[in-house]
Amino acid sequence: MDDTYFTIGMAGHIDHGKTTLTKALSNVDTDRLKEEKERSISIELGYAPLQIAAGVNLSIVDVPGHERFIRQMIAGVAGIDLVVLVIAADEGVMPQTKEHLEILEFLGVEHCIVAISKIDRVDDELLELVTEDIKEGLAGTIFHEAPFVYVDGVSGKGIDNLKQTLLSELESVESRDAYGSFRLPVDQVFTVQGQGTIVRGTIYEGVVQKGSHLRLLPNDYKVRARQIQVHHKDQEQALAGQRTAVNLGGIAREDISRGDVLVASDHFLVTEKIDVSLRFVDELTTPVKQRMPVKIHVGTSEVMGRIVFFDRNEVNKTSEEVLCQIQLNEEVVVRRGDRFILRRPTPIETIGEAG
Repeated sequence: MDDTYFTIGMAGHIDHGKTTLTKALSNVDTDRLKEEKERSISIELGYAPLQIAAGVNLSIVDVPGHERFIRQMIAGVAGIDLVVLVIAADEGVMPQTKEHLEILEFLGVEHCIVAISKIDRVDDELLELVTEDIKEGLAGTIFHEAPFVYVDGVSGKGIDNLKQTLLSELESVESRDAYGSFRLPVDQVFTVQGQGTIVRGTIYEGVVQKGSHLRLLPNDYKVRARQIQVHHKDQEQALAGQRTAVNLGGIAREDISRGDVLVASDHFLVTEKIDVSLRFVDELTTPVKQRMPVKIHVGTSEVMGRIVFFDRNEVNKTSEEVLCQIQLNEEVVVRRGDRFILRRPTPIETIGEAG
């Protein structure tokens, strides 16, 4: 039987134990920056490999929980197959729990495990109250039937149960398309002395092989995959669903940004205008008005633009989808069926999802 590859996300409010839980699962500390160590918070996306069973290979994406780093959170969960929603037993549902849940729904993530963490800090009575609070918060969402696991990343309690639950849930997750056109949205760019320019991301679809001639959009640079690594191990090729680093020949570090997309074909649209059907959040703090500035998140990119309604001047509250156009300040790479998150720059909030 062929190996399968999935990417799972660790999401939830700041300091609810996502990074500790990732380390308990994988033995990898994903907080690698000096500032992350000093402040004990995740600022950038963290990654860890985990072979959960023979032939079942996971890439764990640990996303920041602080509201200031929501851009990194969206970039991290855009390519995941399943989310572990981490909620601390001693705090319960918090503001970023709700916002992360909303974003996950908007991005079409269908599979979720609720991990109630830090269980060693509470008694059984409080744990029961927190569980009921979480179930109430999930009611009416696509995750209302998500399985619950009770864990403590420090003591290791419940970790084996979490692994078994992951394995069980992944049986119903469809593997990504390894036969489609190769696409890797870039979320990290760096250089290694003597190696050159390296990009890293999760392969959304297709296969990349060592030596392949590729294109980097939206600026359409012609590049070559000189070397391929999956979690620091050299590979001849990498497949959809794998967390991959590609050493690129023919381009400088300064010419690449997070949000660029590495592709192997010309089937992808590069545009500054997107016609969308927009679904709004249930509660808006202020109305969304004609030509209002918005931030659009697609894949790993974040671009400013303006919203243009076709049949109204503002939206205050509506459950219906609204047809509109997003006019962007710079080009993005999109494909039919992609999901976009729209956020208001001030006051900062998620306002809806488009597709």
